[in-house]
Amino acid sequence: MKRLMENWRRYTALNEGMDSRIQKQLNNLLEFGNIGVSITSDGFATIFKYVLITDPEAEHPQYTDMNYPNAISPADIEDEDDYYENPDKYKLYGAVEIYKGDAKHDGPCFDGHIIMATMATQGWGPLLYEIAIEWASQKGGGLTADRGIVSAKAMAVWDKYAKRSDIEVKQMDISHDLSGVKDVQKDYPQITPDKPVDDCDQGKAVAAAGPDWADLSVSKMYYKSTPEVMQALKAAGRLIQT
Repeated sequence: MKRLMENWRRYTALNEGMDSRIQKQLNNLLEFGNIGVSITSDGFATIFKYVLITDPEAEHPQYTDMNYPNAISPADIEDEDDYYENPDKYKLYGAVEIYKGDAKHDGPCFDGHIIMATMATQGWGPLLYEIAIEWASQKGGGLTADRGIVSAKAMAVWDKYAKRSDIEVKQMDISHDLSGVKDVQKDYPQITPDKPVDDCDQGKAVAAAGPDWADLSVSKMYYKSTPEVMQALKAAGRLIQT
C-alpha cells in the first residue's frame, strides 16, 4: 500500500494539467482509501463502475460492486467499524455503460462509442464519464451521448465537455442512411455530405433543436488523447480491468 501511495504522489507531481473539477473528484475518491473503478465487458457493453476493493494485495485485486445505493453491508467488509465511521463512502455508487456504435443502426459516428446507460450518486457521475471518454478515445474515435434520450443532468455534463480546452470536440453530421423513425433526419441538410465517416444518428439533437441541431453538445463526439485519470487510478492501485 505504501508503494502505491508513493506511485500516486509521483504521478500527481508530474500531472498538473488535469481539469480542476475532475482532479477534485479524483482526490475525493482516493481519500476513501479502498474505493476504486472497475472496467468490465459483457460482450456488448463496456461498464465503468465504482467498486469496493476488498483485497488490494491479491494478484488480481478482489472487489465488491457498488452499483446501487446501500449495496454494501457491514458483512461485506473486513473493518466493520469503518462502515459506521464513514457512511458516505459506502453510499457511493455509480456506473456508466457504453457500446461501440453500429454503422447500420447509429451511423459511422467517427468509429466512436455511445453512452447506453448511466447512474450515480449525486456529484459522482462526471468522474466515470471522464474515464469512459479516456477509454473510448484509446479504443476508437471517442465518446458521445445516447443518440435518443439524454436527461437534463446529462446534457449539462456534455455542455461542460464542449467547453473543455483539453478535449477535442468533433462535430458529427446528420445521417441520411438510417431508416424507420429516423427518416425525419433526411429533412435536414448534411454539413459534410462528402464525408460519411462523421454521419451519426442525431435523434436527440433534432428533437431538441430542430434545424439548429448542430448547436447542441450532444451532436458531437468527444476525444481525449491522454488517459490521465486512468493512469492516476492505476498508479494508486485503484483501477481494475478484466
